[in-house]
Amino acid sequence: MFLLCSCIFFGNLHAQTSKGKFGISVGQWQPNQLSMDEIGSVFSGTADSTPFYAVHYSRHLFGDIALHLSIGYWAHFFDRPDKPITVRVTPIEIGVEQSLISDSNISPYVAYGVAALLTRTVDGNRLYKLTPGNASKVGFEIYLIAGIQADIFRPIGVELNFGYVVANLPESLGVGKDYSGIRATFGLVYSY
Repeated sequence: MFLLCSCIFFGNLHAQTSKGKFGISVGQWQPNQLSMDEIGSVFSGTADSTPFYAVHYSRHLFGDIALHLSIGYWAHFFDRPDKPITVRVTPIEIGVEQSLISDSNISPYVAYGVAALLTRTVDGNRLYKLTPGNASKVGFEIYLIAGIQADIFRPIGVELNFGYVVANLPESLGVGKDYSGIRATFGLVYSY
């Protein structure tokens, strides 16, 4: 454990020019069970969803491998006849990011790992209102993402990600227990 912590915080100082990066992104999470919903655009989500928002941090460990940490937010409104609800999902991810081309202004990479899905339901349409929720459930996610980062003006860059998440909840919320599907995001990164 001490060795892992040392690698995370001190890294290998001469293996790469960048020891880590911090980023924000926005995009769309499209669970398979919602595939019939009308899609507004990549940045507006489906008609009854928020975009997927995320903040992430990567820290160089060794070679082309980095620790990847992320927290996101996504919500969907279900207009059910008995009781309309909004389901909010917050994935807290931990995994590995592997750069495929090192020390380049354009760098493709893959990221993969697991996440805890913190979910909450709220009565009514509360997509953009932060109010206390009713039921809280914790689910599980496995993700695989392919991305590309382009440094515009070092240390600032942009990144584009496309991936698939296998996301399951212990009990049915909204559309069911399975929130697996495609996730695509665009964001800004700061490398240091």
